[in-house]
Amino acid sequence: MNFGQALEQAKIGKGMRLPQWQPDVVVRAQYPDDHSKMTAPYLYVESRFDRVPWKETNIELFSNEWEVVGEQSVITGEREGAIPYTTKDLSRELSERRGVDTITVLPQKDFKIVVDGQEYEFTGPATVLINQD
Repeated sequence: MNFGQALEQAKIGKGMRLPQWQPDVVVRAQYPDDHSKMTAPYLYVESRFDRVPWKETNIELFSNEWEVVGEQSVITGEREGAIPYTTKDLSRELSERRGVDTITVLPQKDFKIVVDGQEYEFTGPATVLINQD
């Protein structure tokens, strides 16, 4: 897959990587919120060592070997005191069950859920799981 295709997946919460990188190295997208020092989205590299800004090369940008990886942080569980399952892990597991529908909301997109006439407003990114069984 090319960089643009992988980037579109990173924008909705997945990670992207090249096969020649170490297995724990993943590029992810970050969308600032009200508490961020950054004011625009950016890409960062996540590995067993931590998270740092990603400085791409032309070779990487023009590669057609990009891979998409799941939403789980590659460093989750390696830090002292971390819980073994993240919300993303549980959401992914639930979304794969029969009878569960999934709606993915892009970052910075507003959406409403109406239940029994009561409106709830949210801003993405979000994954909404609907269990109908």
